Amino acid sequence: MTTTPTTPGSTASPVSSIETTVKNDLTWLKAHVIQLVIVAALVFGSVSGIENIIAKHDLAATAREEAQLSAQAATTKALEDKITTDEAASAARDAAAQARFDSLAQTILKRDAAGTQARQVAGTLDATATAAAISTETKGAATATGNIITMDLPTGRVVNQDLILLGQVQADYKDAQSQIAAVQTQLDDMKVDNTDLRALVASQVTQLGQQANTCQQEIKTAKAVARKSKAKWFVVGYAAGFVSAVAVIFK
Repeated sequence: MTTTPTTPGSTASPVSSIETTVKNDLTWLKAHVIQLVIVAALVFGSVSGIENIIAKHDLAATAREEAQLSAQAATTKALEDKITTDEAASAARDAAAQARFDSLAQTILKRDAAGTQARQVAGTLDATATAAAISTETKGAATATGNIITMDLPTGRVVNQDLILLGQVQADYKDAQSQIAAVQTQLDDMKVDNTDLRALVASQVTQLGQQANTCQQEIKTAKAVARKSKAKWFVVGYAAGFVSAVAVIFK
C-alpha cells in the first residue's frame, strides 16, 4: 500500500490518501484480471485447438471409410444388376432352347412310334413282301423263292452297310442320351451356384448397407463428442485461468 508524502509543517488529507490507495489497488486488480483472461483464453484455445484437430481427423477418416463403403456398395449393386440382366437373357435363351427340345422330343417320339409299328408290320410279312420292301428301301434287286430271299451284290452291300450304320446310330443315340443327362446335371449345378451367388450378393448388399448406417452413426457420435469436448475444455480452461489468477493475486 502506498501513501502520499507530506511536507514539513503540513498534514496529508485522509481522503486523498484513501483515494490514492484505492486507485493503486484497482490498477493492480485490473492488471491481474487481464492476466486472468489471457491465461484462460490461452488454455482454452490450446486445448480446444487440439481437440478440433483430433475431431477433424476422426471425421475425415470416417468420411473416407463411408466413401469406400459407398463405392463398394455401388460396385456390388452394378454386379447384381448385371447378374439380373444376364439371367434374364439366359432365361430367354433357355426358354427358346427348351421349346426346341420339346419339339425335337415330340418328333423323336413320333418317329420311334412309327418305327416300332413298321418293325411290327415287317415281322409279319412273307418272303415276297419282304423282298419287295428290301428292293424299295435299297433301290436294288431282291427276289423271293419260297422262304428264301435272294439279293444281287449291290443290294446285299446296301443292306450290310445299313445294318452297320444302324448299330452305329443306336450306339450314338445311347451315348447322346448319356451326354444329355450329364449336361443337364451340369446345368442344374450351375443353377444352384447361381442361386447361391445371388444370395451372397444380396447378403453383401445388406451388409454394406448396415456398415454405411453404422458409419453414419459414428459420424454423428464423433460430432456430438466434439461439441461436448469443446464445452468441457472451455470450462476447464476458464477454471484453470481463474485458479491461476487467484493464485497470483493471493501470492
